[in-house]
Amino acid sequence: MKRWILVTFLMLLFVKVEGDESVFVLSIPKSGTFLIGKYINLVQEKVPNSGLRFCPSHLSEVESGLPKGFFRENPETKKIIMIRDLRDVFCSSLNHINNRKHYLQSSIDFDSKWYLLSQKEQLIQVIDYSRGSRKDFYWSYHGKSIPQKLHDFIARAIEYSKYPNTCVVRFENLVGPNGGGSKEAMRCEMKMINDFLDFSLEDEQYADIMSHLFGGTMTFNKGHMNRWKDEFDDELKELFKQWYGQELIDLGYEKDFNW
Repeated sequence: MKRWILVTFLMLLFVKVEGDESVFVLSIPKSGTFLIGKYINLVQEKVPNSGLRFCPSHLSEVESGLPKGFFRENPETKKIIMIRDLRDVFCSSLNHINNRKHYLQSSIDFDSKWYLLSQKEQLIQVIDYSRGSRKDFYWSYHGKSIPQKLHDFIARAIEYSKYPNTCVVRFENLVGPNGGGSKEAMRCEMKMINDFLDFSLEDEQYADIMSHLFGGTMTFNKGHMNRWKDEFDDELKELFKQWYGQELIDLGYEKDFNW
């Protein structure tokens, strides 16, 4: 629990929560949780006293401190959902596991042979276990007491994105040119968020936020899009199509299985 309290506190450094109307800022793990949090914080500095209360967490009522089924029972709740190409989500997840063993050790039982596996073999296991085929690779915020499969976060993103009063933000658009995107897509994504929040910014305010948004957050690693293209060979592509091909289509990252 102490770990989650620390993570929540650090997130709130990026997302101020003062205000009367709640806006839930929800994300798939490793999809840009801190990127959207930092954006919200930067834009609030430009629009003080907005009357909005931002509530950041992953796509889980447990992490939001809400009753189970809250969003299904209250679909019109105002929410921002952060998503990312799932292939990059898993590449980033593998880096997160290997770079922060001390942080995830209580959530993941590393096999004694884990470090003898190639990166491709590790990636296959992380993707496979995310579906719940093994209990020890669950994404968890409280040790093993409340395990949550990464697959479940993805399923919620697909479901909740269809609810009213929802703004779906794509990592690839918001990350900007430093992460492999473009200034044009970044500006458009920012305007979409601002329109949803009923915020109005001047051109120089947009430019200031764009110059400060990339990097500098707690779990930041590389922050690049399309990293999966360097990691996925034909075998991995076929496995991923079997396990998450439909989800890629549902989230709008592919039109079919021919990729």
